[in-house]
Amino acid sequence: MLNQKMKRKSIILFFSVVLLFCCSCVSNVQLEEDSTVYNSEFDAQQEYASSDGRLCKVGSVYYYMPIITNRVLYYDDETGASGLLCGKADCTHEDASCNSYVNAYGSCIQAYQEKIYWIEQNTLYRMELDGSNHEGIGILERPDKSAVMEGVNPRFVIHRDMLYISTMKPTVIEGEAKTEVSIYQYKMSNLEDAAEEVFRGYYPGEQDCHYRCRFEGNALYLMIDYGSLENDGQTNGELYRYNISEAVMEKLWTGNIEGNVYNMIAEEEGIHIAAINSRTDGDRRTGYYTRFYTYWLEKQQMKISDVVEIPAEEDFWGIGLEEGYFMMLPGLYANTAKYRIYDWEGNLIREGEAPGKELICNGCDSTGWLFQQESYSLEKREYVLIRIPFSSAEKEEVLVRYTVYNDENG
Repeated sequence: MLNQKMKRKSIILFFSVVLLFCCSCVSNVQLEEDSTVYNSEFDAQQEYASSDGRLCKVGSVYYYMPIITNRVLYYDDETGASGLLCGKADCTHEDASCNSYVNAYGSCIQAYQEKIYWIEQNTLYRMELDGSNHEGIGILERPDKSAVMEGVNPRFVIHRDMLYISTMKPTVIEGEAKTEVSIYQYKMSNLEDAAEEVFRGYYPGEQDCHYRCRFEGNALYLMIDYGSLENDGQTNGELYRYNISEAVMEKLWTGNIEGNVYNMIAEEEGIHIAAINSRTDGDRRTGYYTRFYTYWLEKQQMKISDVVEIPAEEDFWGIGLEEGYFMMLPGLYANTAKYRIYDWEGNLIREGEAPGKELICNGCDSTGWLFQQESYSLEKREYVLIRIPFSSAEKEEVLVRYTVYNDENG
């Protein structure tokens, strides 16, 4: 894998050069309270943060959960074995008795200290890495007594023996429709303790609102964009940092965002944000473009890139942003899965065509880039996990392929 850490300081150069190409159970080990160094036992896996809980890895095994299926799938990098995460003898895999069945809905899964965790209703569950021994370990209650995962885009992350739950839900305040964005923190050592409110914000209820949470060492970063793209394609952006050991939330930046935030990456030096927008001619969409936003922590400044065009004529509509890499990806209606991947210096690292169609980036680790594909028809639904290695000499790999026929239980 390319040395990503060496490239962090080069992202400003990337912003200009790329235009030329495109125009998270207590352990006996304790962390120091102010530690900023990554600890694989205690920290959330940020390599797969862009999957929003669909993908995680322990040792050589990937755990993959397509949201709609309520099934956990796996792929072993050492043996090449893959399938449903169930070793139960004579299991038909057709109902909730199957070990791979996880009623997590949108909250998905997370690997933490050699267990797989998920949330069903208001209970935190976990199981062994082979899918056995499903057990509820604590009932979670929000201070306002509402369901912990109620709302839109619910997420949970376990980081440094704390459980963080974030949601976005509609509400009414003094007769006005609002969208509430909230984050609550629970102690993994005692889930019965009252939750601590980390953040609560209210935004216009009749406009788009999106958020991203990322973790870096002893900090939680929160990015929110809200507003209407009809306002010259501009939305409002807010960037926050929560100091975990000091329990202090501070606003780092507020300003305009060109489009909607697609992804955010938190690093020691800065916060990297990619936003995507579309170009229209009347009611017709003619193309897409992106801008990159980098908030440098030491300088306390936001650097905004020039526009990077996304060639619509080549069926590129989307982007991917991972630590050290930027990519152009095909859209839902493209006939192929062509892609281009650049590093943050603007160098074209790889281009090609993966099997299938749309590619959605689920992360990037030492083995390559991980992508999800979902396809639907009247007869079946199919979920695929693809890896694209760093070396262009190695072919794209289908790690997991799971098919659900519409006359079967999903």
